[in-house]
Amino acid sequence: MYNPNPAANRNYSAESALIVFFGAIALLVHLLTNGRCGYFRDELYYIACGQHLAFGYVDHPPLSILLLRLSQILLGDSLFAIRLLPALFGAATVALSGLIARAGRSRMGDRARLRGLTLRAVQSGSWQFLFDERV
Repeated sequence: MYNPNPAANRNYSAESALIVFFGAIALLVHLLTNGRCGYFRDELYYIACGQHLAFGYVDHPPLSILLLRLSQILLGDSLFAIRLLPALFGAATVALSGLIARAGRSRMGDRARLRGLTLRAVQSGSWQFLFDERV
C-alpha cells in the first residue's frame, strides 16, 4: 500500500531492513554452527525414514521426511546439506514473525517494542541449539 508520507515510507523501509537483518542473523548462526557436532540420533533416524518414505509415521510429519529426502537427493548426505533446509526455514520463521508483528502494528500500542520482542523471541529459539542439545 502506497503512503504519500515520506516519513512513513522511511519507517517502512527501516522496518523491512530490520526484519531482513534479524532473519539473516538467524541464518548466519545456523550456518556457522552447522557442523559443530556430528549427527544426532534423531537425524540418523530421519535419514533412515527418508530411505523408506511412508505416510504412516506417527512420530514425525511426512513432509519433513520428504523434504529431507529431497535435500539428500539434490545436495548429498553431508551434515551441511541435511541441516541447510532447517536453517533456511528457521530464518524464514524469524522474518515471517517480524512481518506479522509489523502487520499488527495498528492494533498494538508500542510498535517498535512489539517488533523487537517478537523477533528476539523467535530468534532465541535458534540460540537454544547452541547451548542445549535436548531441543
